[in-house]
Amino acid sequence: MGNKKLQKLSVVTLIVGILPLATFVPILFNMALTGNVRSI
Repeated sequence: MGNKKLQKLSVVTLIVGILPLATFVPILFNMALTGNVRSI
């Protein structure tokens, strides 16, 4: 029972960790893309 709770907690931690990354990466990619377009 305790192991299942721990597994669920690790999944939640993983999602919480990936969520900011998933929102930050497209912004960073978009900034790099627009930066490259401006430099040309």
